[in-house]
Amino acid sequence: MTEEGDYVKFSNEEPLARDLPSWYPYSLRILPKGVTVDWSTSWVPRSYYDPLEIDLAFAYLDYPSPAFHISPLDTPSDQIRLLLLLPECHTASVHQNFISCMIIHVPRKTSPPYTALSYTWGDATPTRPILINNKVFHIRENLAVALEQMRHKQHVLVLWVDAICIDQEDDYEKTIQIQQMGETFKQASMVIAWLGPSNADSDSAIQDLYLLGAHVHKAVQESGIVDFDPLDSDFRMRDIFNGLPQAFVDHHGEAIIRIESIVSLFDRPFWQRIWILQEASLPDVLFLCGNSGIPAGIMCCAYMLLIYMLHPSRDRDWKVGPTTEQLLNQMSMDPAAVLVHAKISLWKPLKDLLSTITSTSRSGNSFRAIDPKDYIFALLGICSDAEELGISLDYTKTCQQVYIDCAKVYLEKKGDLDILGYCQFPKKQTGLPSWVPDWSMAIHSGISSFVRHEPFSSSGDETALPSSLNIYDTHDGAHVLSLPGVRVGTITNIGQSWGSLPEETVAAFDLLADLDQLSGYTANNVVPVKDMTDPVWRVPIANSQYGFKEGKDRLHMKAGMFMYNSYRAVRHLQANSVSEGDQIFLPVKETAEYYKYRALLVTVKGNRRFFISSDGSLGLGPDCIQPSDIICICKGAAVPFVLRKVSDSPCFQFIGEAYVQGIMDGELFQLYPRLEEIRLI
Repeated sequence: MTEEGDYVKFSNEEPLARDLPSWYPYSLRILPKGVTVDWSTSWVPRSYYDPLEIDLAFAYLDYPSPAFHISPLDTPSDQIRLLLLLPECHTASVHQNFISCMIIHVPRKTSPPYTALSYTWGDATPTRPILINNKVFHIRENLAVALEQMRHKQHVLVLWVDAICIDQEDDYEKTIQIQQMGETFKQASMVIAWLGPSNADSDSAIQDLYLLGAHVHKAVQESGIVDFDPLDSDFRMRDIFNGLPQAFVDHHGEAIIRIESIVSLFDRPFWQRIWILQEASLPDVLFLCGNSGIPAGIMCCAYMLLIYMLHPSRDRDWKVGPTTEQLLNQMSMDPAAVLVHAKISLWKPLKDLLSTITSTSRSGNSFRAIDPKDYIFALLGICSDAEELGISLDYTKTCQQVYIDCAKVYLEKKGDLDILGYCQFPKKQTGLPSWVPDWSMAIHSGISSFVRHEPFSSSGDETALPSSLNIYDTHDGAHVLSLPGVRVGTITNIGQSWGSLPEETVAAFDLLADLDQLSGYTANNVVPVKDMTDPVWRVPIANSQYGFKEGKDRLHMKAGMFMYNSYRAVRHLQANSVSEGDQIFLPVKETAEYYKYRALLVTVKGNRRFFISSDGSLGLGPDCIQPSDIICICKGAAVPFVLRKVSDSPCFQFIGEAYVQGIMDGELFQLYPRLEEIRLI
C-alpha cells in the first residue's frame, strides 16, 4: 500500500478479504483497517480507509435524529454521489436498528469502484427511515429490503442508487444526472439487478436456471462456436439448442424442472420497470433475489433454451406438454422477454425500441414508469439515433411537451409519416394532438409494419419531404400538422368490434363470419373466394405473411400462395365444423397449414374492425372508426389514413392507419394530379 496526497493505492500483492458473500466482486470491497483489497489500479480516498475508526464513528443519537437533506453537487455534470452502506456492526445499526449510510461527492472520472443498483422503486408508501450521515432519510420499502440484504456484517459497500444519489426534487440536477446515467452504469464495477426478497420458489428457480444455462454453455463448448451469443438470430443456433430440452421434460413432454417457479421469477415487478432496459442490459450484471444470484449471461442462455422448447423443429419427434406450453407461453409474453429475448441490449433506433416496449405491454404485464416522460427518456441512453434525433432529456417539460417534441422530430427532420401509425385511441395522456402517439399506453403494431420487407406505398413513388410538412400552433393553443394528400372515399359500413382476441380457432371463425356478413359472402361448405386476387382473404391479414431468407431471419412480406392455401384450409374447417354451445368440434385435426393463417388473422385483427368504403372496397381499420369517417392518402405515406372531420373547423382528427384492397400500392393516388392541404389537430 502506498499513499499519495488524499488517496491510498493498494497493490496486487496484498491479501484479499475473506468472509464476504460469494456474489461480492473483489473490486467492490471497502474494508476496515487491517484488511486490504485487490484494487491494483484503483485510487481510493483516504477517508475510506479505516472507516470504522475514523469517518464512521458517529456518536449515538436518540431517535428521531435531524432529517437528512441532500446537498447540491458543485458541478452536476462532472460529479456523482456515492452511497457508503455501513456494516451491521456500526454503532447506529447496532443500537438503533437502522440501516446506516454515508453520502460522498466524487468526480465522475476519478470515482472509486462502486456497484450500481438496478431495482424497482415500488409503492410510494410505506417508507422506511434510514440514517445518512447520521440523519434520518426515508426510502421506499423495496430499496430498504435490498440494502438490508446487501449490507455486510463488518465491511462497507460503495453503491450508486438513483433514489438517493440523485436529488429527485431538483429537476435541473435530475435532468443532467439522468442524461449521464448510461455512463454511470457502464463505469460501475458491477451492476446488481435486485429482483426482490427471496421466497419459497425463488431459490429453486435460480438453481434450475443455473442448471439450464450450464447445459447451454456445455453444448456451446462442444460445438466449437467462438463468441457465442445466446441472442443471435442466426438459425445455426438451433443446432446448439436442439436436443437439450429432452433432458428437462418427461415422456409426456412436461417439464421436470420447477417451471412454475421460473415463471414466477420472471413475473416479478422488477421486470416491468422501464429503466431496467438501460440498467440491466449491460454485460456485467448480476441478478440477485434474496441471497441467490445468477449472472446475466447464464440467465439469458437458460431463458433462450426455455423459449426454444416452444418452437418445434422438423428434426425432433417430441414437443412440450400442454401444461408446460401454457407456462412457457405466459413467460414469453412478460416484459422480461424484451430484455432477454428481443435483444434490447443492442442499439436500435428509438422508434424500434418504443415499438417493442409498447407492443409488449399488450400482454398485460406492461412496462411501468412513475413519470410517463420516462417511456422516452429511459430509452435515450440505449437507442442508436439519439444524437441524430436531438431529443433532449428535460424533466422541466410536461409529458405533453415531450411527446409532441418526439413526434415533431420524426416529422420535421425525417418526413417519417410511419410515426402516425402509433397514434391509437383512447389515449391515456390528456392534451395530446390526435397526430401525436401516446407512448405510455399499449400500442398495437401498425399496418405498415406487417410487410416491412416488401412495404406498401399507397402514394406510389412519392416521398414525404420534411419541407412539405408544416407544424404550427393556432391562436387558441391547438397544435396543427399540415401535410399534402387526397381524400379517396368514406367509410359506409363497419363490422363488429372485437378488441384483443385470443389466438384460438373459435376467434378465427367468428372473425371470418363477421367478414362474411359485412361483405355478403356465405360459407355454406363452399370456399368463398374466387382466386388469389380476391380481397376477402387478403384483407383480414392485411395482405401479409411471414417468410425466411436463406433459413435465417424472419421476414414480413406480402401474402402469396402459401397463405392463400392456408386460408382455404381454414375455410374448409370452418365450413365443416360443428357447433354445440360455446364449443366447436372440428372434423379433422388442425394442421400446420391451417394454423399459419389463423394465427396471423388474430394478430392483425387485434383492436381493428372490417369496413366497407363508399366505392364498395373492403378494408380494415382502427376499432374506433365510424361511418362517414374519411379515407385519405397523404404524400409519402405507406398506407391510407382514416380521418374524422372536426365540427366547425377545417381540420381533421387523425383516427389511424387502414388497409384497403386495391389502393395500397399507388393505384389510386396517381389518378389525383392535385393535392389538398390536410390539417390535423
